[in-house]
Amino acid sequence: MKERVKELRKKLGLTLEKFGEKLGVTKQTVSRIENELREDMLHKLKKEFDIIHEAISKNQMAPEKLKALIDG
Repeated sequence: MKERVKELRKKLGLTLEKFGEKLGVTKQTVSRIENELREDMLHKLKKEFDIIHEAISKNQMAPEKLKALIDG
């Protein structure tokens, strides 16, 4: 899972800080997620990441549309 989070963040061209802002968490939390230090957060975000990753990998969602999805 940590690889998928980091892969998605890098694919979107986002820093830890910018990715965290979009998710409503700090850059430290994103770093912890990528390093498997926050298992509880991973489970909480897994569904959103799976949906986003699948949509991007199928070219069904442009990265700029992620903000609306993340914001709800």
